[in-house]
Amino acid sequence: MSIPARGNRPTPGRAVSSISHPFTDPMRRERTKSVSESPPPGPAAWPDPNPSYGRKNQFRKISATVPQWIYQLLINESARRKIAGEPNRLVSALLREALMEYLTKPRAQSL
Repeated sequence: MSIPARGNRPTPGRAVSSISHPFTDPMRRERTKSVSESPPPGPAAWPDPNPSYGRKNQFRKISATVPQWIYQLLINESARRKIAGEPNRLVSALLREALMEYLTKPRAQSL
């Protein structure tokens, strides 16, 4: 007699959910925009990288590992903004702003 693996045993008192998840159920998978799509035409039309609370439903959550010196720069900028009373002082807000600026600025064509 074999014992099922720990993840395969039902937990007493817990019902198995029959709700499908939109990312795992192929019948409910939502279409996402193509990666090759460019941002809106001009800086005035670009979406705000730091919308107010509850308005980030079109955002994708990512995780990033950065060197200690970059993290320290982010913390320093966060503290500077907090002392100055400026908005968007969270590290995630700083990263969104930096990525938006980097990815939307014109770059020289390379060979």
